[in-house]
Amino acid sequence: MKSSSSPLLWICAATAALLAALALLKPYAPYRADLPAQTPALAAVFTAAQDGVFPWTGAVEVIPAAPDADDLAPEFSAPDASAAPDAVEPAFAPSDPAQAAPGDGSPAETDALAPDPAPDAGARYAFAPVDGSYFDDALFLGDSRIEGLDLYGKLSQATFYWQRGLTVWSAVEKAFIEEGGQKLTVAQALEKHTFGKIYLMLGINELGKGTTESFAAQYGEVVRLICRLQPDATVYVLAGLHVTQEKSDTTFYRNDVINERNEAIARFADGRHVFYLDCNPAFDGEDGTLIPEYTGDGVHLMAPYYALWRDYLMGHAAVMIPAPVVPDEPASAEPDPSTAPTPVEPAPAPAEPAPDPAEPAPDPAEPTPAPAEPAPDPAEPTPDP
Repeated sequence: MKSSSSPLLWICAATAALLAALALLKPYAPYRADLPAQTPALAAVFTAAQDGVFPWTGAVEVIPAAPDADDLAPEFSAPDASAAPDAVEPAFAPSDPAQAAPGDGSPAETDALAPDPAPDAGARYAFAPVDGSYFDDALFLGDSRIEGLDLYGKLSQATFYWQRGLTVWSAVEKAFIEEGGQKLTVAQALEKHTFGKIYLMLGINELGKGTTESFAAQYGEVVRLICRLQPDATVYVLAGLHVTQEKSDTTFYRNDVINERNEAIARFADGRHVFYLDCNPAFDGEDGTLIPEYTGDGVHLMAPYYALWRDYLMGHAAVMIPAPVVPDEPASAEPDPSTAPTPVEPAPAPAEPAPDPAEPAPDPAEPTPAPAEPAPDPAEPTPDP
Protein backbone atom coordinates (compact mmCIF):
# COMPACT_ATOMS: atom_id res chain seq x y z
CA MET A 1 0.00 0.00 0.00
CA LYS A 2 1.41 3.36 -1.01
CA SER A 3 1.74 6.15 1.52
CA SER A 4 -0.72 8.98 1.12
CA SER A 5 1.85 11.53 2.38
CA SER A 6 2.88 14.00 -0.30
CA PRO A 7 6.47 15.19 -0.75
CA LEU A 8 5.32 18.73 0.08
CA LEU A 9 4.24 17.62 3.55
CA TRP A 10 7.66 16.13 4.21
CA ILE A 11 9.37 19.29 2.99
CA CYS A 12 7.26 21.44 5.30
CA ALA A 13 7.98 19.15 8.25
CA ALA A 14 11.70 19.19 7.55
CA THR A 15 11.71 22.99 7.24
CA ALA A 16 9.85 23.39 10.52
CA ALA A 17 12.28 21.05 12.26
CA LEU A 18 15.23 23.00 10.87
CA LEU A 19 13.82 26.33 12.02
CA ALA A 20 13.09 24.91 15.46
CA ALA A 21 16.69 23.72 15.68
CA LEU A 22 17.95 27.13 14.60
CA ALA A 23 15.90 28.75 17.35
CA LEU A 24 18.04 26.90 19.91
CA LEU A 25 21.20 28.70 18.81
CA LYS A 26 22.72 31.34 21.11
CA PRO A 27 21.72 34.46 19.11
CA TYR A 28 18.07 33.57 19.60
CA ALA A 29 18.18 32.99 23.37
CA PRO A 30 16.78 36.42 24.35
CA TYR A 31 14.10 36.14 21.68
CA ARG A 32 12.95 32.76 23.02
CA ALA A 33 12.73 34.18 26.52
CA ASP A 34 10.23 36.81 25.39
CA LEU A 35 7.91 34.45 23.57
CA PRO A 36 4.43 34.14 25.05
CA ALA A 37 3.33 30.78 26.37
CA GLN A 38 2.26 28.20 23.76
CA THR A 39 4.24 30.03 21.04
CA PRO A 40 6.52 27.76 18.94
CA ALA A 41 10.23 28.44 19.42
CA LEU A 42 10.71 28.96 15.68
CA ALA A 43 8.83 32.27 16.08
CA ALA A 44 12.01 33.61 17.67
CA VAL A 45 13.83 33.14 14.35
CA PHE A 46 11.43 35.42 12.49
CA THR A 47 11.39 38.03 15.26
CA ALA A 48 15.18 38.10 15.32
CA ALA A 49 15.35 38.47 11.55
CA GLN A 50 13.42 41.73 11.85
CA ASP A 51 16.21 43.00 14.15
CA GLY A 52 18.94 41.91 11.73
CA VAL A 53 19.97 38.89 13.82
CA PHE A 54 20.65 35.65 11.94
CA PRO A 55 22.26 32.28 12.79
CA TRP A 56 25.64 33.52 11.59
CA THR A 57 25.42 36.95 13.28
CA GLY A 58 27.61 35.97 16.20
CA ALA A 59 30.40 34.72 13.94
CA VAL A 60 30.49 37.36 11.21
CA GLU A 61 33.13 40.04 11.68
CA VAL A 62 32.26 42.87 9.30
CA ILE A 63 34.70 45.22 11.03
CA PRO A 64 37.82 44.37 13.03
CA ALA A 65 36.89 43.01 16.41
CA ALA A 66 37.12 45.67 19.11
CA PRO A 67 39.28 44.81 22.12
CA ASP A 68 37.66 43.79 25.34
CA ALA A 69 36.73 46.68 27.60
CA ASP A 70 39.29 45.73 30.24
CA ASP A 71 42.06 45.60 27.60
CA LEU A 72 41.54 49.30 26.92
CA ALA A 73 42.80 50.32 30.35
CA PRO A 74 46.38 51.14 29.24
CA GLU A 75 45.09 53.34 26.41
CA PHE A 76 42.46 55.20 28.38
CA SER A 77 43.71 56.78 31.58
CA ALA A 78 42.32 59.50 33.79
CA PRO A 79 43.28 62.93 32.48
CA ASP A 80 45.90 64.99 34.23
CA ALA A 81 44.19 67.77 36.13
CA SER A 82 46.53 70.45 34.85
CA ALA A 83 46.07 69.49 31.20
CA ALA A 84 42.48 68.28 31.28
CA PRO A 85 40.74 71.54 30.34
CA ASP A 86 42.61 71.56 27.01
CA ALA A 87 42.45 67.81 26.43
CA VAL A 88 38.72 67.06 26.78
CA GLU A 89 35.53 68.39 25.35
CA PRO A 90 34.14 71.54 26.95
CA ALA A 91 31.70 71.22 29.78
CA PHE A 92 28.06 72.04 29.22
CA ALA A 93 27.61 75.75 28.80
CA PRO A 94 24.31 77.46 29.64
CA SER A 95 24.45 79.20 26.25
CA ASP A 96 24.07 75.87 24.44
CA PRO A 97 20.32 75.22 24.12
CA ALA A 98 20.87 71.48 23.69
CA GLN A 99 22.63 71.26 27.06
CA ALA A 100 20.57 73.79 29.00
CA ALA A 101 19.88 73.16 32.65
CA PRO A 102 16.36 72.43 33.92
CA GLY A 103 14.17 75.34 34.79
CA ASP A 104 14.58 77.26 31.54
CA GLY A 105 11.24 76.46 29.98
CA SER A 106 11.92 72.77 29.44
CA PRO A 107 8.93 70.43 29.22
CA ALA A 108 9.61 69.13 32.71
CA GLU A 109 12.17 69.86 35.37
CA THR A 110 14.41 67.47 37.30
CA ASP A 111 13.36 68.98 40.61
CA ALA A 112 14.36 65.82 42.47
CA LEU A 113 18.05 66.16 41.71
CA ALA A 114 20.41 65.68 44.60
CA PRO A 115 21.92 68.86 46.06
CA ASP A 116 25.18 70.01 44.56
CA PRO A 117 28.08 68.57 46.61
CA ALA A 118 29.74 72.03 46.46
CA PRO A 119 32.79 71.23 44.35
CA ASP A 120 35.88 73.40 44.49
CA ALA A 121 35.33 76.91 43.23
CA GLY A 122 35.97 77.02 39.52
CA ALA A 123 35.69 73.23 39.06
CA ARG A 124 33.67 71.96 36.10
CA TYR A 125 32.63 68.73 34.39
CA ALA A 126 33.79 67.60 30.97
CA PHE A 127 33.69 64.44 28.88
CA ALA A 128 36.90 62.44 29.17
CA PRO A 129 38.06 58.88 28.34
CA VAL A 130 37.95 56.17 31.01
CA ASP A 131 38.83 52.49 31.26
CA GLY A 132 36.51 49.51 31.62
CA SER A 133 36.37 49.70 35.42
CA TYR A 134 34.26 52.86 35.11
CA PHE A 135 31.27 50.64 34.30
CA ASP A 136 31.65 48.35 37.31
CA ASP A 137 28.82 50.19 39.09
CA ALA A 138 26.90 51.25 35.98
CA LEU A 139 23.31 50.46 35.06
CA PHE A 140 21.95 50.57 31.50
CA LEU A 141 18.18 50.97 31.35
CA GLY A 142 16.15 50.94 28.15
CA ASP A 143 14.62 49.17 25.19
CA SER A 144 15.86 46.71 22.55
CA ARG A 145 18.87 48.85 21.72
CA ILE A 146 20.12 48.45 25.29
CA GLU A 147 19.44 44.75 24.84
CA GLY A 148 21.86 44.71 21.90
CA LEU A 149 24.48 46.54 23.95
CA ASP A 150 24.05 43.94 26.66
CA LEU A 151 24.44 41.02 24.26
CA TYR A 152 27.21 42.33 22.00
CA GLY A 153 28.81 45.34 23.70
CA LYS A 154 31.18 43.37 25.96
CA LEU A 155 30.25 45.32 29.08
CA SER A 156 29.73 42.30 31.29
CA GLN A 157 30.76 44.23 34.39
CA ALA A 158 27.70 46.50 34.08
CA THR A 159 24.07 45.81 35.01
CA PHE A 160 21.37 45.87 32.32
CA TYR A 161 17.62 46.37 32.73
CA TRP A 162 15.94 46.18 29.33
CA GLN A 163 12.81 45.03 27.57
CA ARG A 164 11.82 45.12 23.95
CA GLY A 165 9.12 47.66 23.28
CA LEU A 166 9.86 49.56 26.50
CA THR A 167 8.58 53.15 26.51
CA VAL A 168 8.74 56.13 28.84
CA TRP A 169 5.35 55.04 30.15
CA SER A 170 5.91 51.32 30.61
CA ALA A 171 9.35 51.97 32.13
CA VAL A 172 7.59 53.47 35.14
CA GLU A 173 4.62 51.13 35.37
CA LYS A 174 5.70 47.70 34.15
CA ALA A 175 7.42 44.97 36.19
CA PHE A 176 9.92 43.48 33.75
CA ILE A 177 13.17 43.12 35.72
CA GLU A 178 13.62 39.47 36.64
CA GLU A 179 15.35 38.89 39.94
CA GLY A 180 15.10 36.09 42.48
CA GLY A 181 12.22 34.39 40.71
CA GLN A 182 10.08 37.51 40.59
CA LYS A 183 9.64 40.53 38.37
CA LEU A 184 10.37 44.03 39.68
CA THR A 185 9.51 47.50 38.47
CA VAL A 186 12.30 50.00 37.88
CA ALA A 187 11.44 51.72 41.15
CA GLN A 188 11.62 48.46 43.10
CA ALA A 189 14.95 47.53 41.55
CA LEU A 190 16.45 50.98 42.22
CA GLU A 191 15.31 50.83 45.83
CA LYS A 192 17.03 47.48 46.20
CA HIS A 193 20.37 48.28 44.52
CA THR A 194 22.78 51.21 44.38
CA PHE A 195 24.51 52.37 41.20
CA GLY A 196 27.20 54.95 40.53
CA LYS A 197 26.13 55.67 36.94
CA ILE A 198 22.81 55.14 35.18
CA TYR A 199 22.48 55.28 31.38
CA LEU A 200 18.94 55.82 30.07
CA MET A 201 17.93 54.99 26.48
CA LEU A 202 14.26 55.35 25.55
CA GLY A 203 12.36 56.87 22.65
CA ILE A 204 12.38 54.61 19.60
CA ASN A 205 9.12 52.85 20.51
CA GLU A 206 7.35 56.15 21.16
CA LEU A 207 7.79 57.39 17.59
CA GLY A 208 4.43 57.73 15.90
CA LYS A 209 2.75 58.20 19.27
CA GLY A 210 1.86 61.42 21.04
CA THR A 211 3.79 64.66 20.69
CA THR A 212 7.26 65.83 21.57
CA GLU A 213 5.80 67.68 24.55
CA SER A 214 3.95 64.65 25.94
CA PHE A 215 6.98 62.43 25.35
CA ALA A 216 9.36 64.86 27.08
CA ALA A 217 7.00 65.35 30.01
CA GLN A 218 6.87 61.61 30.68
CA TYR A 219 10.61 61.27 30.07
CA GLY A 220 11.07 63.84 32.83
CA GLU A 221 9.07 61.60 35.17
CA VAL A 222 11.52 58.77 34.52
CA VAL A 223 14.52 61.03 35.15
CA ARG A 224 13.01 62.35 38.38
CA LEU A 225 12.28 58.82 39.55
CA ILE A 226 15.89 57.78 38.95
CA CYS A 227 17.32 60.88 40.66
CA ARG A 228 15.05 60.48 43.66
CA LEU A 229 15.92 56.81 44.23
CA GLN A 230 19.61 57.11 43.27
CA PRO A 231 20.61 60.63 44.41
CA ASP A 232 24.34 59.89 44.31
CA ALA A 233 24.38 58.42 40.80
CA THR A 234 25.56 60.19 37.67
CA VAL A 235 22.69 59.96 35.18
CA TYR A 236 23.30 59.91 31.42
CA VAL A 237 20.37 60.82 29.19
CA LEU A 238 21.28 59.05 25.94
CA ALA A 239 20.07 60.63 22.72
CA GLY A 240 17.81 58.55 20.54
CA LEU A 241 19.81 56.92 17.76
CA HIS A 242 19.02 57.81 14.18
CA VAL A 243 17.62 55.40 11.60
CA THR A 244 18.69 55.08 7.96
CA GLN A 245 17.52 57.65 5.46
CA GLU A 246 15.38 55.05 3.69
CA LYS A 247 13.68 54.07 6.95
CA SER A 248 13.08 57.70 7.82
CA ASP A 249 11.53 58.40 4.40
CA THR A 250 9.18 55.40 4.34
CA THR A 251 8.03 54.86 7.95
CA PHE A 252 7.09 56.79 11.08
CA TYR A 253 10.69 56.33 12.32
CA ARG A 254 11.52 59.84 11.15
CA ASN A 255 14.90 61.35 11.90
CA ASP A 256 13.51 64.86 12.13
CA VAL A 257 11.21 63.75 14.94
CA ILE A 258 14.09 61.94 16.63
CA ASN A 259 16.14 65.14 16.52
CA GLU A 260 13.27 67.19 17.86
CA ARG A 261 12.75 64.85 20.79
CA ASN A 262 16.48 64.66 21.47
CA GLU A 263 16.55 68.43 21.84
CA ALA A 264 13.69 68.19 24.33
CA ILE A 265 15.31 65.56 26.58
CA ALA A 266 18.70 67.29 26.37
CA ARG A 267 17.25 70.04 28.54
CA PHE A 268 17.17 67.69 31.52
CA ALA A 269 20.96 67.88 31.72
CA ASP A 270 22.20 70.14 34.50
CA GLY A 271 25.93 69.57 34.00
CA ARG A 272 26.41 68.29 37.56
CA HIS A 273 24.26 65.20 38.13
CA VAL A 274 22.49 64.63 34.80
CA PHE A 275 24.36 64.68 31.49
CA TYR A 276 23.10 64.50 27.93
CA LEU A 277 25.20 62.22 25.72
CA ASP A 278 24.63 61.98 21.96
CA CYS A 279 26.25 58.82 20.56
CA ASN A 280 24.99 59.33 16.99
CA PRO A 281 28.41 60.51 15.74
CA ALA A 282 29.61 56.92 16.19
CA PHE A 283 27.06 55.57 13.69
CA ASP A 284 26.01 58.38 11.36
CA GLY A 285 27.27 59.10 7.90
CA GLU A 286 27.91 62.53 6.44
CA ASP A 287 24.17 63.01 5.93
CA GLY A 288 23.49 62.66 9.66
CA THR A 289 21.62 59.34 9.37
CA LEU A 290 22.43 55.78 10.37
CA ILE A 291 24.94 54.17 7.99
CA PRO A 292 23.02 51.42 6.12
CA GLU A 293 25.88 48.90 6.43
CA TYR A 294 25.61 49.09 10.22
CA THR A 295 22.02 47.81 10.39
CA GLY A 296 19.84 44.99 9.13
CA ASP A 297 16.45 46.61 9.60
CA GLY A 298 17.29 50.30 9.35
CA VAL A 299 16.71 50.79 13.09
CA HIS A 300 18.85 48.42 15.17
CA LEU A 301 22.60 47.97 14.97
CA MET A 302 23.97 44.66 13.81
CA ALA A 303 25.97 42.73 16.39
CA PRO A 304 29.54 43.74 15.41
CA TYR A 305 28.76 47.46 15.57
CA TYR A 306 27.79 47.55 19.23
CA ALA A 307 31.52 47.67 19.91
CA LEU A 308 31.50 51.17 18.38
CA TRP A 309 28.88 52.21 20.90
CA ARG A 310 30.86 50.80 23.80
CA ASP A 311 34.01 52.58 22.67
CA TYR A 312 32.15 55.87 22.33
CA LEU A 313 30.79 55.54 25.87
CA MET A 314 34.29 54.82 27.17
CA GLY A 315 35.54 57.97 25.49
CA HIS A 316 32.80 60.20 26.92
CA ALA A 317 32.50 59.92 30.68
CA ALA A 318 31.55 62.96 32.74
CA VAL A 319 34.58 63.77 34.88
CA MET A 320 34.98 66.70 37.25
CA ILE A 321 37.93 68.87 36.28
CA PRO A 322 39.41 70.66 39.31
CA ALA A 323 39.92 74.39 39.18
CA PRO A 324 43.47 75.39 38.21
CA VAL A 325 45.70 76.34 41.13
CA VAL A 326 46.39 80.07 41.18
CA PRO A 327 49.73 80.91 42.85
CA ASP A 328 49.76 83.47 45.67
CA GLU A 329 50.70 87.00 44.61
CA PRO A 330 54.22 88.01 45.75
CA ALA A 331 54.48 90.69 48.43
CA SER A 332 54.91 94.20 47.01
CA ALA A 333 58.36 95.82 47.51
CA GLU A 334 56.83 99.27 48.05
CA PRO A 335 55.17 99.86 51.41
CA ASP A 336 51.51 100.55 51.46
CA PRO A 337 51.13 104.26 52.31
CA SER A 338 47.88 103.51 54.10
CA THR A 339 49.73 101.37 56.64
CA ALA A 340 52.92 103.51 57.00
CA PRO A 341 53.51 104.94 60.55
CA THR A 342 52.82 108.65 61.13
CA PRO A 343 56.14 110.61 61.40
CA VAL A 344 56.89 112.10 64.87
CA GLU A 345 57.57 115.87 64.97
CA PRO A 346 60.88 116.76 66.83
CA ALA A 347 60.46 118.42 70.24
CA PRO A 348 61.13 122.20 70.25
CA ALA A 349 64.46 123.42 71.77
CA PRO A 350 64.19 124.67 75.39
CA ALA A 351 63.94 128.49 75.77
CA GLU A 352 66.93 130.55 77.12
CA PRO A 353 66.42 131.42 80.86
CA ALA A 354 65.44 135.05 81.47
CA PRO A 355 68.19 137.25 83.13
CA ASP A 356 67.95 137.88 86.90
CA PRO A 357 66.85 141.52 87.42
CA ALA A 358 68.81 141.65 90.78
CA GLU A 359 72.15 141.28 89.05
CA PRO A 360 73.60 144.50 87.59
CA ALA A 361 73.98 144.61 83.91
CA PRO A 362 77.61 144.57 82.74
CA ASP A 363 79.17 147.96 81.88
CA PRO A 364 80.05 147.96 78.27
CA ALA A 365 82.87 150.54 78.94
CA GLU A 366 84.83 148.25 81.26
CA PRO A 367 87.34 146.14 79.54
CA THR A 368 86.94 142.52 79.74
CA PRO A 369 89.43 141.17 82.31
CA ALA A 370 92.33 139.25 80.88
CA PRO A 371 92.35 135.58 81.59
CA ALA A 372 94.50 134.61 84.58
CA GLU A 373 97.92 133.28 83.82
CA PRO A 374 98.41 129.63 84.50
CA ALA A 375 100.24 128.64 87.67
CA PRO A 376 103.90 127.77 87.15
CA ASP A 377 104.73 124.16 86.67
CA PRO A 378 106.75 123.02 89.74
CA ALA A 379 108.71 120.77 87.50
CA GLU A 380 110.15 123.65 85.51
CA PRO A 381 113.32 125.31 86.89
CA THR A 382 113.07 128.74 88.56
CA PRO A 383 114.35 131.45 86.30
CA ASP A 384 117.71 133.07 87.32
CA PRO A 385 117.13 136.58 88.80
